Amino acid sequence: MACVTTFRPGGLAPIVATLIAAAIQPAHVRAQSVDCPMERALYAIPGHDGHELSFPPAASPSVFTALEPTLRSLDTGDVYRFDYTVSMGYVTAHLAPQPQPPLLDDAVAGRTLGIHFFDDDHRHVLLAAEGEPAPSYVFVPELGPFLWYDVALPEGREALSTAIWHLSQCRPATAPDGGKRLR
Repeated sequence: MACVTTFRPGGLAPIVATLIAAAIQPAHVRAQSVDCPMERALYAIPGHDGHELSFPPAASPSVFTALEPTLRSLDTGDVYRFDYTVSMGYVTAHLAPQPQPPLLDDAVAGRTLGIHFFDDDHRHVLLAAEGEPAPSYVFVPELGPFLWYDVALPEGREALSTAIWHLSQCRPATAPDGGKRLR
């Protein structure tokens, strides 16, 4: 008797496929370990130059971190800020969008998006503290659907694929937003 598993659209299938694809990439395609403190790390999706993900110091540090996860759209110029939170027990990390009228209302800001960090060997790690080395990879599987369905852009929807973010560069401490709150 054969066992058949069916995934519903938007279920685990895209997440599993992305993780498998990242794990079997040739070594020359993988992100390389960079000695970069978390607050200066800049993440990008290979082959997609429309967004960048960073973790600059927060204006108001939370219980969990002094960093503020930030997504910048290079296409629209919009900047989305998130609070970082960790659930009790299983230590599942989440991003909670900050209200940013008119782009994000309070209802959307109440939603949380799972976030996962991985080292060079694709082992799961926790968010690095300010000043600690940044992990090589970040995965936020619900970020694309969040931008597409929940953000109210006057010019229309913004697309972002479900993919693993690679540590792409380390901003110098003297960069305009290196160590400062973005916009």
